[in-house]
Amino acid sequence: MAKNKELVPYSKIESVKSRIRVSGQKLKKAGKKFAGKATAEQKFLGKTLPKYIGKAAKFAFTNPISATALFLAPSAIKGLTQRGERVSRRSPGQTFDKKGRWML
Repeated sequence: MAKNKELVPYSKIESVKSRIRVSGQKLKKAGKKFAGKATAEQKFLGKTLPKYIGKAAKFAFTNPISATALFLAPSAIKGLTQRGERVSRRSPGQTFDKKGRWML
């Protein structure tokens, strides 16, 4: 038998890969056990929500000007539509009369 020859060749890289693989299998098993307790709604959202978030991020990355406009549009529209509404700025104690009726 030759010197410095092991019966089973040992590689640090293969050892690390094996540890990663085993820990991944353990996590997968724990995830399945945890997912079994989830409601149908949680399972549905767990599949669809990440997909839609990814699509929105892809759109924002490929169309930065459009994404910025869509992000800022709700506040601009809200500012335009609520200009006509004027609500009196009273303290909470002055909002109702003695009988509990709403005062304008």
